[in-house]
Amino acid sequence: MSAAKPAKPLKGKKLDAEISRLYGKNCAGRMVDIFDISKIFAAGERAAAAGESIEAAVCAAIETYAVAVGGAVPPCRFIT
Repeated sequence: MSAAKPAKPLKGKKLDAEISRLYGKNCAGRMVDIFDISKIFAAGERAAAAGESIEAAVCAAIETYAVAVGGAVPPCRFIT
């Protein structure tokens, strides 16, 4: 049995779709300023280019840019 091939890094539309999916999964029910959404996507793109976890980067960016509503910011759903 041969070793599994490493996954190809995501690029272009596939990367955008993955970041969008992760953004929806981890940001549902949280408010983010519309001008900060591009910063969250940029964090995911930088992580992908560096070969790091895209989900961890997107979640960290969401934590940074989430807006407190009613006095508290709900936690990100990503669990390490």
